[in-house]
Amino acid sequence: MSSSKNVSLLELFLYFFRLSWTAFGGPLAYISMMEDDCVEKRGWLSKEEFTEMVGITNMLPGPNSVEMAIHIGYVKRGLAGGILSGFAFVTPSFIIILFLSWLYFQYHTMPAVGDIFYGINPVVVAIILATAYRLGRSSIVDWKLFFIFIAAFLISYLTEVNEAIILLVAGLTGIILYTPKSVHAPVKDYKKLNLLIPSIVLFNLSTEYMPTLLFVFLEFLKAGCLLFGSGLVIIPLIGPDVISFGWVSEKRVF
Repeated sequence: MSSSKNVSLLELFLYFFRLSWTAFGGPLAYISMMEDDCVEKRGWLSKEEFTEMVGITNMLPGPNSVEMAIHIGYVKRGLAGGILSGFAFVTPSFIIILFLSWLYFQYHTMPAVGDIFYGINPVVVAIILATAYRLGRSSIVDWKLFFIFIAAFLISYLTEVNEAIILLVAGLTGIILYTPKSVHAPVKDYKKLNLLIPSIVLFNLSTEYMPTLLFVFLEFLKAGCLLFGSGLVIIPLIGPDVISFGWVSEKRVF
């Protein structure tokens, strides 16, 4: 049940539009700011409602901060609120990155912008660490989740296993650990996971066999389908691919 405080469509649009223009630090920082604004300052949602939304978005593929904006808008003003909030939150970022990309490839350098980011980066890292700690305390609530967290961290840090595989295996592990044995599906039902194989094969075809624009589309469609937990995951998820395809250098990605 949502908070009883009424919110207009205009309020939703203006809030998420402003947040997108002014927020720095990535999805974790955005979610932290949404919690501070929508729960503490504006009273649009209760703490319990917001925490439940974070849990729901963590189970869905895609960038969590955008999903949170859509979810908040939908809870407060229905379908129109969800669409408007998502549009308001995504559009400024799209405009900014499109302009910066054009500027970079037009002049091959942006020294002034680089100097700005040297000062911003430490603050962004601090915000991410603080937010990750807060979300970790609410997300890792028992030894099973702690085991999944430690295993995923070690595999990701110590090996070169693709992050998409780690995410899928972690999700399957969660199903095994948290689904009551009495309702476990027969083993044959898990063969439905084989439906993922054609998709993975398709997404990893060489650019030799398809137009570049289509290949770019499929690469980021793959990222959107496999992106769980935070938009920050997209960097290691697509990084090895875009480097191996020769689209960008390792320096530009990382």
